[in-house]
Amino acid sequence: MRSLITVTNRLCAMICTVAGTGLAATLLPGAAFAETPLSQPPSPLSPALLLAVAACGLAMAWNLTLRKRLNAKNRELTLELAQRQSAEKELRASRHRLATLVSNLPGMAFSHRVDKENWPMDYTSEGCQELTGYKSLCAPGMELCYAQKVVHPDDIGPNRETIMEALAEKKPYRLIYRITTASGEKKWVWEQGVGLYGPRDEFLSVDGFVTDITEFKRAEKALKASRKQFLDLVVNSPVGISIIQGNRVVYQNPEQERLFGPMQDNGDVFSHIAPHDDDRESIKRFIEVVQSGEVTCNESDFCFLPSTEGDKGPKTRWVHCRAARIVYQEKESVLLNMIDVTRAKELEHMVGIKDKMASLGRVTAGIAHEIRNPLSGINLYLGVLEKVAGDPGQEEKTQKCIRQLKEASCDIETVIRRAMDFLKPGMPLFRVMDANEPVTHALGLTEASLRKNDIRVETSLSKEPLPCYADSNLLLRVMMNLIHNAAEAMEELPGPRVIQVNTTMESGRVLISVSDSGPGVPQRIRDCVFDPFYTTKSDGTGIGLSLSQRIVMDHNGTIRIGQGDLGGASFVIDIPARQAMTEE
Repeated sequence: MRSLITVTNRLCAMICTVAGTGLAATLLPGAAFAETPLSQPPSPLSPALLLAVAACGLAMAWNLTLRKRLNAKNRELTLELAQRQSAEKELRASRHRLATLVSNLPGMAFSHRVDKENWPMDYTSEGCQELTGYKSLCAPGMELCYAQKVVHPDDIGPNRETIMEALAEKKPYRLIYRITTASGEKKWVWEQGVGLYGPRDEFLSVDGFVTDITEFKRAEKALKASRKQFLDLVVNSPVGISIIQGNRVVYQNPEQERLFGPMQDNGDVFSHIAPHDDDRESIKRFIEVVQSGEVTCNESDFCFLPSTEGDKGPKTRWVHCRAARIVYQEKESVLLNMIDVTRAKELEHMVGIKDKMASLGRVTAGIAHEIRNPLSGINLYLGVLEKVAGDPGQEEKTQKCIRQLKEASCDIETVIRRAMDFLKPGMPLFRVMDANEPVTHALGLTEASLRKNDIRVETSLSKEPLPCYADSNLLLRVMMNLIHNAAEAMEELPGPRVIQVNTTMESGRVLISVSDSGPGVPQRIRDCVFDPFYTTKSDGTGIGLSLSQRIVMDHNGTIRIGQGDLGGASFVIDIPARQAMTEE
């Protein structure tokens, strides 16, 4: 292009020179050619000169056009060159980022060919050495090392079959297999790759990535072992375990199956577990409160009639149930644990009967002991009456014997009444009341007698009301008995005699304590003082504390004995509190 422009420029210069010379000779004949005679008239412009001038203009126009085209082409070439340089820069940056990414991946990127027998490596990333222990697997002499030495022999065949199937379908493949490193270490690896194809759909290579999953496989193995151990614990657990979703039992262990038989096809929770009629609604509510989220855990005892095969008739079973919310197979579920407590309930029933029989024996022995003396007196006075009967002179003696008989009869009646009070103390009349009321009443009734016996009373009653659901008269009876016992315990005490009465509320419980400065109750007999007719006093009946315990138990409370701050005995009544002083 430049040579063409040069030739054109030279041609234009020559034409301009010729044309300029002719034009000057025509317009300035005197100046240009002195030898021309002055008398000769000027000649008109010749055709050759006109043609030269036209050619000169054409050459100049063509020169300008070529220059414009050349400048435009130069700009295009400059822009294209800048774009290519920018693309090359971005390509180098992209290659650098790709190389950095591949070199920092936790594994090895690779590319290999697929020949008939050998699959040589064409490329391996920098992660090759960390993964396999070899610096490179595509260096001369190392191309076949991965396929022949690194991969475990038992995995080579299955791996190649999987890869060939994926290549035939032109799909990616995934593999998990074992390798042996250069140091002999065994590893588990995960591989993913895909076949690359040319523009004519010809196969080029397999490119992919391999990463170490040894730690994952170890964790998976440990998890499987842990699951097996957990399953063994569940299967061999002496506790019946069920998982309930909705109203369906989706799992139960062998112990649960032993208790209630195999799970039915419909899986209904009550299809093979028949609750006792008294407990049917309770067990439904028991499960519902856990399913609804009202509580996260619930415990109770229920009675069931299991429909196990081979039983001649229904056999009642008592189970202790514990229900808790869990997530099983990504669904909200209820884990139901059941412990067969039938034998424990039977033993508890037998122990209860035994205790009742023992109590009955003690009551009978106590009644017999209490009645024996009055009956002996009655027999004695009846013998005297028999002798003096009909003798007018023995009238006074006869009346005396009759009075003694009445007194003995009253003593027997008193013993029987106390026994009846213990065995059947009467129907309590419960109401919501302030526990301070019977305490204050008892202190007022005993104030005179305590003052007469030189006993000082110290009180620390709660300033706030102590609402409880109780029978005021029965609690008054208990307080009178405890204060009376405390006073009797200090009758022979030479020093100061003090009784402390306190009332308070702790953790939703009303506590009433009666303590004295007497000798206290020895540790060895503390378990016996509440037994019927057990007494350490010569004139005691042994009914008072037994009846007091019975009354407190009817209030869902307890009464316990210990050592008080004064050094003597301390009896503490513990009954549930109510939240408000309202009648119910």
